[in-house]
Amino acid sequence: MFKKNSLRFQIFLSMTLLVLVAFAILAFVMVGQYRKQALEYHDERLIDKENQIKMQIQYVFSQTTFPVETIYIPLIFREDIYSIANIQNLNFALYDLDGVLLKSSKASLSPDQDAFFIPQSVLSELSSTLDKRIVEHHELVGRGYQTSYTYITDLQFKPIAILNIPYFENDTFNERALEGSLYRLSIVYFTLLVISLTVAYFISKYITKSLKTIESRLQK
Repeated sequence: MFKKNSLRFQIFLSMTLLVLVAFAILAFVMVGQYRKQALEYHDERLIDKENQIKMQIQYVFSQTTFPVETIYIPLIFREDIYSIANIQNLNFALYDLDGVLLKSSKASLSPDQDAFFIPQSVLSELSSTLDKRIVEHHELVGRGYQTSYTYITDLQFKPIAILNIPYFENDTFNERALEGSLYRLSIVYFTLLVISLTVAYFISKYITKSLKTIESRLQK
């Protein structure tokens, strides 16, 4: 239909590349924005879950008959830790200030599931932060998850334990939404591509026809 180096071919190629480059740039920006929003969403959700668990822990402290001290935490949360975990739909663990496990909401522990000790590097970083809270980001089998550490205080706001929350990021819904957006975007750009090629065809036809007319007259 077109010669490779003809003007009409060059117009077609330019219009096609313009639409494809615009689609690629917009898709790249969309994916980047999605990842940023997903990260912010998980950070905010982890903070919200953390605050809710801490509020429920404080409520248990206010109702217990045991002294609110580190050594009594396994007794204080003998049953309540499972109730809190079920309400929040999130497992968590309580450690003493030296990083030794006191109580976990998981019924059974294994080295692959829960750590019995908090690393000394984490304890040092936690004690040196201003807000007494740190979050670590990890990757497990292609799935992201976060681990937060923060102090638990007694009713007089004295630190007596460390709250550890492993939070697994579930992006299934967001990924489906992104795929849907990219699919709709591709449909729009495919339509624009067809329109662009159609317009380019008539423009190139008009231009080449005019140039041929000028060339013919110049030859005469």
